[in-house]
Amino acid sequence: INQPTFSISPNPAHDKLNVECPPEADFASLNAIKIYDVTGREVFATTLNAKHETLNLNLSPALYFVRVGNHTQKLIIE
Repeated sequence: INQPTFSISPNPAHDKLNVECPPEADFASLNAIKIYDVTGREVFATTLNAKHETLNLNLSPALYFVRVGNHTQKLIIE
């Protein structure tokens, strides 16, 4: 059984990122979000308070990796 993952939008993004966990997801295991640069350095971390949240980011244009629980997705900041 595949555990549902999270979604991010828009991608590419500028300064705001929407993070959404599906309704059937175990929110307790998906509420921590971390963003890493391509070297693996953590550049952003927070705890989600809801299954759908908009984050204000202040990141330089580059490729990043967004991790929620055990799931990772690529994010481009323009």
